[in-house]
Amino acid sequence: MYDPKLYREACGYFLRPHTKKIINYYSNLLNWNQNENILEIGCGDGSTTIEVLVDLISKNVSNFNYLATDLLQPMINLAKNDYFHERVQFKQADILDEELWLNYKECFTKIFSILCFMVVPNPTIWVKNIYNVLKQNGQIFLILTSTNPMMKQHLSLSQQEKWSKYQKSNLFLSDYFLSDNPTSWITQHLKNGGFKDIQQYEIVYDTNLKDFKSAMQFVKAFTSLNENIPEELKDEYLNEMCENIEKEVLNDEKYSYISYDFITARK
Repeated sequence: MYDPKLYREACGYFLRPHTKKIINYYSNLLNWNQNENILEIGCGDGSTTIEVLVDLISKNVSNFNYLATDLLQPMINLAKNDYFHERVQFKQADILDEELWLNYKECFTKIFSILCFMVVPNPTIWVKNIYNVLKQNGQIFLILTSTNPMMKQHLSLSQQEKWSKYQKSNLFLSDYFLSDNPTSWITQHLKNGGFKDIQQYEIVYDTNLKDFKSAMQFVKAFTSLNENIPEELKDEYLNEMCENIEKEVLNDEKYSYISYDFITARK
């Protein structure tokens, strides 16, 4: 799904800085306890975990435990190799694994997930699992991206006859991205799952995805974009995507913008 080292580099272009801005701006919505047991879903390479989330928590809580999970073992391996914190454990885990999460029933006071749930299928299952592992009155803190230059082009190319036959089962064509209103789609699933006090905010930032070179440096990390495309056509697909991004930005400078959904809710 992702090249771990390229993913870390790509996140540094704007995703991690944007996440830090959003976290710091909305941190007042988090109610801290004296003792916190925290779960992160989709921790990736661990850089956002340690440099953004744990940094924030350490400033507000003296005693906490933090379980950072990701579906991909290579991501967890990179996180374990490059980051150490005495209160943080990195673990490979699938949020859709219902049996696994039965062992964590009402275990966590807070759940963070940054740029993950857009591509997780079966929302009924993952909403149920995060609800069940959360303690009563516990909070969730989610950041998703509903639109960005890479996704605009991925959606556009996937509708073309040349590429559509390869992309029908691509995770980046999730119900969230295909929805006319992604925010309403995900908040409705949270409501159906029992969450209350749901608050949602949209934040828009510019990115450096304005030309072919910068776009290519970013999209190469997201191997799921072309994992279903024959090997001999992958370069052509990525080249077309990045060329189109450059053309669109020349026509409309706002094409390079990225829109985030920030959502918090309580059990």
